[in-house]
Amino acid sequence: MNKEELIEYLKTHEMDVQSARAMFLFAELVYQSYADSSVVDAETFSPVVCAFKEDRFYQFIDRMAIDGVACKVYEKFLIDEGNLDALINDHRSYEFKMDELWEEMRLRLKEANLETLIDYYFKFIVLMKKWWQYTAIGEDKGGLMERELVPAFAKKHSISEA
Repeated sequence: MNKEELIEYLKTHEMDVQSARAMFLFAELVYQSYADSSVVDAETFSPVVCAFKEDRFYQFIDRMAIDGVACKVYEKFLIDEGNLDALINDHRSYEFKMDELWEEMRLRLKEANLETLIDYYFKFIVLMKKWWQYTAIGEDKGGLMERELVPAFAKKHSISEA
């Protein structure tokens, strides 16, 4: 995507803006994992536009892309409740793997040399990227349900949305 295409894209799409304090290294991991999240949810979450200002990291993500991921997750859940459990369990498995790797590294830390530490660092990066790919799920923070499902349900049953 060139500069002109990016500008047009930003003008024509409603963007969800997120920000956090982040070191560049970890911000890149999050950014890359969001952009590659289709590995987990089969929806394209990109382009994800990011920017840095001082110590703040900003992400601009197309609201429709976020809603698309949420919609797929909800649809899969309605077809088979086990789909959501499977996604959660897969995500948690990476937490457990990182905990195990951390404990292994902690036990070897006194005897570790630079090469060993670098090896652990790259193992952590691989696990973190996979863990972050799952975070695109639920990124809508229930917004799709609030904007789409609640009004439709309230109208169908002639009740207040409140």
